[in-house]
Amino acid sequence: MRFHVIVGICLLGSLGLLAQTPGSLDTNFVPATAYTDVLWTLAVQSDGKILVGGRRGSTLGVIYRLNTNGSVDPAFSSGARATCLDSTIPIINALSLQTNGNVVLGGAFTYFDTVSLRSRLAQLNPSGLLDLTFSPSAGNSVLATAIQPDGKIIIGGNFTNFKGSGKNNLARMNPDGSLDSTFNTQGTGPQARVGAVALGPDGTILIGGDFTAVNGIARLYVARLLSDGTVDTNFDLSFSGPDGTVSAIAVQPDRKVIIGGAFLNVAGAGRGAIARLNDNGTLDPTFAPSSGCDSYVWALAVQSNGRILAGGRFNNVNGQARSKIARFNPDGTLDSTFDPAAGAGAGSSDEIRAIQLQPDGRIVVAGKFTTFSNNARNGMAQLLGDPVAPRLGLQLASTNIVLNWTGSFTLQSAANPAGPYLDVTNAGTPPCTHPIHAGTEFFRLRN
Repeated sequence: MRFHVIVGICLLGSLGLLAQTPGSLDTNFVPATAYTDVLWTLAVQSDGKILVGGRRGSTLGVIYRLNTNGSVDPAFSSGARATCLDSTIPIINALSLQTNGNVVLGGAFTYFDTVSLRSRLAQLNPSGLLDLTFSPSAGNSVLATAIQPDGKIIIGGNFTNFKGSGKNNLARMNPDGSLDSTFNTQGTGPQARVGAVALGPDGTILIGGDFTAVNGIARLYVARLLSDGTVDTNFDLSFSGPDGTVSAIAVQPDRKVIIGGAFLNVAGAGRGAIARLNDNGTLDPTFAPSSGCDSYVWALAVQSNGRILAGGRFNNVNGQARSKIARFNPDGTLDSTFDPAAGAGAGSSDEIRAIQLQPDGRIVVAGKFTTFSNNARNGMAQLLGDPVAPRLGLQLASTNIVLNWTGSFTLQSAANPAGPYLDVTNAGTPPCTHPIHAGTEFFRLRN
């Protein structure tokens, strides 16, 4: 039997994306109708499905998994989710994905799925079911989580103990939820709340919050730690840091650090809620955002092209109207090609709390808002990013071929390059195993 397999790209599928402005609302992504009050945190799976956490009303912290079109994924358990025994309003503040698909949650809750005691931390399996073997306990709210390549989990928050061990606002867990006793063995930790955690490419740990000292060493609202939890003295913000809270951190590939928060100045220079630091902690003067943002920056993301997304409570950036989201060029100027139109609402309490990037370049945002670009969107929206060319790869495997691709595209096949092309049955999310047919077969991706 002779056969030919030709892999193609459907340009027509990409032209629709090219014709739309980065930052504009993706109208093909319609999140489920009002299911929560505020969404606090996001994570994007490799298949494009989205995990989102927050709260519903004053009695329930919630987590959902959404399909790529915004519908709730019924394969992920919704359960009774997070609750509190006291008057604290339960909320899921942070979530992170393990490489095995498990989901680590941090927040303000004491119970999960009604009957299981889980003090501010929990882990779900890939189906959304509570992992009963994972049972850590923080003394107060967990606000940020990050998972290291070795599976260990950094948590930051507003706590003073972890499972009875004195840990101030920062701790590291082993993958099973037990305390990592090798982390910061001698130090007292940050002396105030930690609200942001990010990992450097070299194994260092960046933290931001309300603190002005870490392990008794002066550090103004942001610090870098070595992998063992000690303060990195090569990243020195003892006198040159921001003058207010740091609530978001993003690390660039060149190790420079973007910070966002509630500050007005960094190292004496005006930096409205966003700034970039050099690898040694000094202010990077080549990132000069003029007046910056006129209110809080809660979320940051660095795109592959070096542009920087910021979300928060602001309405004005560098003298231009930008409602809750903006994009900066690498030099700190406002990117005028990124146009979110009316943005995430005009209310004084409207805000974007989380930003995540999809593999195909789209941008997912979550927070507290009911409209985006004057379209109904309750706490969540997906925006168009810069066009990303679809990539389709193929491998031979016995009597089958395995096709893999990135992005939210539909796999189609035809016996002739001119078509007609039909959707490949049961292709679903990549990779797709497809039987080899006699003759010639053409494949393409369609947006």
